[in-house]
Amino acid sequence: MRVVFLTLLLLTSCSSKSHVHTNALIHEASPYLLQHAHNPVDWLPWGDAAFEKARLENKPVFLSVGYAACHWCHVMEHESFKSEEIAEFLNAHFVAIKVDREERPDVDHHYMLAVQKMTGSGGWPMSVFLTPDRKPFYAGTYWAPEARYGRPGFMDVLKGLANAWETERDSLVLSAAQLHDAIHEEHVLAPAQSKLSPALLDFAVRESERNFDSAYGGFSRAPKFPHAMELAMLLRYYSRTGNDTVKHMVEFTLDNMARGGIFDQIGGGFHRYSTDDKWLVPHFEKMLYDNALLMQVYADAAKLLGRTDFARVSDDCHKWVNRDLSLRESGYASSLDADSEGEEGKYYVWAAEEWRTILTGETRDDWIAFYGVTDSGNFENGLNIPFRPFTRDSWTPKYTSVLSDGDDPTVGYDTLIPSGRDKILAARMLRIPPARDDKALCDWNGLMITALVRQGDIYQAKQTATIFLSPFNNDSELVHSFLGEKELRVQLLLDYAAFGNGLLDLFCATGDLHWFNNAYKLADEIERRFATGDGLYYMSEDSVAGVRSVDLYDSALPSGNSLAGNLFVKLYYLTGEVKFRDRAEKQVNALMPYLERMPTVFSQALLTAEWLLYPPEQVVIVWPQPVFGDTKYSGLIAPNRQVINIWGNVIENLPNDHPLLPLLSGKATADHTTTYYLCRNFTCELPTTEIEQLRTSLKKPWQK
Repeated sequence: MRVVFLTLLLLTSCSSKSHVHTNALIHEASPYLLQHAHNPVDWLPWGDAAFEKARLENKPVFLSVGYAACHWCHVMEHESFKSEEIAEFLNAHFVAIKVDREERPDVDHHYMLAVQKMTGSGGWPMSVFLTPDRKPFYAGTYWAPEARYGRPGFMDVLKGLANAWETERDSLVLSAAQLHDAIHEEHVLAPAQSKLSPALLDFAVRESERNFDSAYGGFSRAPKFPHAMELAMLLRYYSRTGNDTVKHMVEFTLDNMARGGIFDQIGGGFHRYSTDDKWLVPHFEKMLYDNALLMQVYADAAKLLGRTDFARVSDDCHKWVNRDLSLRESGYASSLDADSEGEEGKYYVWAAEEWRTILTGETRDDWIAFYGVTDSGNFENGLNIPFRPFTRDSWTPKYTSVLSDGDDPTVGYDTLIPSGRDKILAARMLRIPPARDDKALCDWNGLMITALVRQGDIYQAKQTATIFLSPFNNDSELVHSFLGEKELRVQLLLDYAAFGNGLLDLFCATGDLHWFNNAYKLADEIERRFATGDGLYYMSEDSVAGVRSVDLYDSALPSGNSLAGNLFVKLYYLTGEVKFRDRAEKQVNALMPYLERMPTVFSQALLTAEWLLYPPEQVVIVWPQPVFGDTKYSGLIAPNRQVINIWGNVIENLPNDHPLLPLLSGKATADHTTTYYLCRNFTCELPTTEIEQLRTSLKKPWQK
């Protein structure tokens, strides 16, 4: 694909000889920061040097936080940060710091609390004014350069605050100290009044029912986010209970998202969210983490619900990620921008006449109707966002002309011959595509490793794991992000937890102890580096303005706490080590005051709670030779089950003190044939070499 790589554009043009301005961001490892490296604003990266400069010059700090795929971040940069007039005033009266929120989620989290307290809402670009000791005294998000619709312009804000700093400094410093104390109090948790019980999971499901959109699926009104973690939680609940209402909520939501414009019908992959209730008009940015989470949900739902079309959606996400986000050095880039050629969504929308030109033959009109393309359009200026307006039942037999001979017309999209779509995709690839944020993030890639394992793409999973594991094997530290030879080392809980889960999933798929051993080490590093002492874990080893934040909630990303709990409970059932059960229990119990009020905001944490209350089935598959991505066993994978592949010789040579010894001891192949062991709650049944015999012994969703 002919992709415009933002990094390459920046790096090839980033020299003081070819630009009027070059600031300190030129040395950074973030494409978002590099985007601002030639602003006339004298940007500095986050760090002690910037705040020391503010102290020595007795200036307040202007902190701007955003990310590469953020539309309004680009708008503010173009309108204000490229303005010579605004930059001159900003440089004279403030020290300006630019932060990529994806590089420093701890910084973003800390000051977002300040923005929300001061304004009642938040968003990006996030704009915060600080004292030289890092305490916030004024905040907002996007400001236009001049006053509009009763709101002050950015220059008005700068002038007002510069004057206040000169004339009312004591008052600003006092209010900053008070706000800082209020933020610090956010991290003091109320003591738990109750313990984990099955009633919590039932309550979470009732909350999902209460918020469920029965017309279009999902769990909110517009803007509608996919809620991948809530869907995963519901899938696990259904896999245990067989609850038909839960099945409907999951299936109906996944079906509508897969047919809507939020899913890129032509190129694969999900956009960030839908701006309407119907999943039709997306905010067009594409994020690695969204697709990693949704790949897992669709793959699991395909197996559990028998929906082969859901498997196709997961596969399309997989193909898109490998095509458009894979990096030459291994791993995956972070995102694609919403904009191309300065317009949001331009790359993805079509005039009907374009399709009539691209497509030929008898099936042309059927293809156009199948993707909902009309002359009047469903987007701005008569353009179309491709979507699939026909359900699996309603689109046949009228559109059987787009099926290949022998296809079953009752199943719909999963058997759809891709020729028409491929022609549209080929034409789209000739357009100028959105910019790509090329930095590779450890936490997002950790989520992607799990998704790749679900897809059976063991090669890519291994490659991705290896590049992030190398620094840890060398000096026991993870690299949070890298961009070519540049890297950012900040030790974040989410990296250790997401990557640890990815490595553990890779071990279960391959039987390679290398991945297990490192996942085990990462779990212990979480306890050593981030433990708060009350069962929860700090976001970072670093403090922000003297505060170490605790991120409790699952938002767009699972929280580091939730993923740490997932890792601990999985390790407990693999090893039987009580320390992992205790860590998982303490974490869930510490969250109980919040779980009892708003459980669906902790959907990822509820996966830990589910397994603590209802131990998963375990299937240990002992192979006579090494497993190299063999996917024959993949049909055994289910949300309430651990499937562990292991090579017989590995078991024979397992050290006497290895954590897996209790699980694997005594397990071997029968007559050099692949052998299956079914275990429940640390007790295993007699082995079998017949996979069908194993299947009959496994629990089905309707078996309580």
